[in-house]
Amino acid sequence: MLGLRYGDERFNLELRGNHLTSAAELEQWGANARLDYSPATDGTGLNLALTSQWGAAENGDSFLDGHTMKLPTPALVSAQGDSLPAEISSEIGYSLSMGQQWGILTPNLGYDHSDNGSSRSRVGLAYALSSALDRDIELRLDLARRERRQENPDHSIELSAELRF
Repeated sequence: MLGLRYGDERFNLELRGNHLTSAAELEQWGANARLDYSPATDGTGLNLALTSQWGAAENGDSFLDGHTMKLPTPALVSAQGDSLPAEISSEIGYSLSMGQQWGILTPNLGYDHSDNGSSRSRVGLAYALSSALDRDIELRLDLARRERRQENPDHSIELSAELRF
């Protein structure tokens, strides 16, 4: 595995690549990139996350389990026109302060897409509350649309809660 990372207070960029080879002439490789732009130190402002992945995941689980991909050449598209599996995920939001005791409200949009023909679009609202006791609560409400090849789209209302301490 090889990686490159740059980061500062609000901006992070990470690039990674991996390659696994066996004596049986099977190989597996992949690459991923991640870009994050975080809100200001007070938790307000623009936040953005973009993630993409091509080829095999870097953990090598499928390789070790014997379910390997036979890749003709390490390129996004080979000479025969076969493409590597790819995924992309993105989310953008703008965090607004609701006063020091009331937390932060973040309207957001997200989109996920994979090569298997599935995609997920969502629009939502997140509410985060932090306490001086290092306990964080986040509530999320999302309206989502999931599409798969040759199937009718699924629509959902998703509610999630996360408590960190």
